Amino acid sequence: MMKPTNFVLFALLSAATTFSAVVVADPEANTDAIEAVKAKAKQRGSRYGTSERSGIVGGVQSRPRDFPYFVDMDFCGGALIAPDIVLFAAHCGTRKGRQIAIGAYETNRLVEGAQERFCEEYIPDPKWGYLDYGLVFDFALCKLNEPVVLSSTVATLVLNEDPSFPSDDPNVITDLIVMGFGLQYDSFGSNTPMEIPENPYLLHNVTVPYMSNEVCRSFPYYEYSIGDSSLCAGFVSGEEDACYGDSGGPIVERTYVGGTGDSKTAYVDTHVGVVSWGIGCARENSPGVYARTSTRVGWIKATACNSLDSVADFCKDVPKPLKPKPAKPAPTAGYSYSYSCDTGQDLTIRLTTDKEAYFTSWVLETANTHETIMARKYKILEYTNEHKICLHKEACYTWEVADEFGDGFLGSYSIILNGKEVAAGTGDFYDRKRESFCTTSVPPNVTPTRSPKKTKSPKVTKSPKK
Repeated sequence: MMKPTNFVLFALLSAATTFSAVVVADPEANTDAIEAVKAKAKQRGSRYGTSERSGIVGGVQSRPRDFPYFVDMDFCGGALIAPDIVLFAAHCGTRKGRQIAIGAYETNRLVEGAQERFCEEYIPDPKWGYLDYGLVFDFALCKLNEPVVLSSTVATLVLNEDPSFPSDDPNVITDLIVMGFGLQYDSFGSNTPMEIPENPYLLHNVTVPYMSNEVCRSFPYYEYSIGDSSLCAGFVSGEEDACYGDSGGPIVERTYVGGTGDSKTAYVDTHVGVVSWGIGCARENSPGVYARTSTRVGWIKATACNSLDSVADFCKDVPKPLKPKPAKPAPTAGYSYSYSCDTGQDLTIRLTTDKEAYFTSWVLETANTHETIMARKYKILEYTNEHKICLHKEACYTWEVADEFGDGFLGSYSIILNGKEVAAGTGDFYDRKRESFCTTSVPPNVTPTRSPKKTKSPKVTKSPKK
């Protein structure tokens, strides 16, 4: 069966749609359940942000540092669930080698305590895939190149392990918060301009009510698309929702626990889902759909601890695999957190990005076999990046910097081998530029230590014969 033209993976922008922006509920639906939801689905509770300019769809601009665990992943969001692990959506695709921002408040810039890192490894949930019009088990993990110590403790994030939470009881209302840099209205609805609006440059959030899977399945296109791993949230009337560009971000239940300022934890945010898909954005009878965290929290923790060697506190309670995995080969690209180089060939690459950093990337390869040693794609604007890499002795390498837009970049780079600059330049090129260099058997300015010469033993004078 073909998917409706307005099916949305919130990470992507599809072509203009002819599908109506308003969907009429199935007359065979559980009307009692729907009416119960409608009676409860009013704007209620507090929102977490300023009252300025609406964001996401129908939301508000967040306050700085209100969501310190939020991760900006370039057209997707994510959540820092451990100092070195980000949880996001599998349909966002691999982010290996790509720069991301933890604690992001302004997209593509490091403000209000945000920190940059790179995804070193990427593992999607092996169960993720399509179910009719929707997605199921839409989880993925990113291992960071270096752990993060959050600069704000206003909110602590915990993973939901309770399959009965949020409650399906229609008399229990659970307000959830979703955040991101996604679009602020459904640009492909029939009543909106046929153009792509700009994403908000500051983090926005919206509060939406939890909706049981039973009620969610009562809407057209949702009946066979909602699996047990799905979680729905939103108003029957629409109006408020996550949208294009919010995929992978967390939806949380916020609990006030006391404390003020950055020095004390004021909230505990329970991660109940990952932004996944929907029929348009904030449309009537079309709630947002999320990957339900509690259904795969076991896989999330086991993979983070046993496959990605996370430093997470929860790893002490995660069972180790019966068959130990083979040891990883010694890295050539400075993968370990405490960088050290025992080959004597210490490479440093510095690159300063311009105002379009997301077009700039580079790859370091061995010259003969073209083995990739390190690859990086940038995101943070006007930022000086430094990368340390331990190379092999007596080997030659090529480093190629590229600009996807094809007009170079207004930045600069420098390649330093053992303290000596071997290449440098600006972004004054078209689509790509290549540098080549070789290492030596010993570091420069190091005199090899020679073994001491052996001294001959003095001859033994024989006693004269008698």
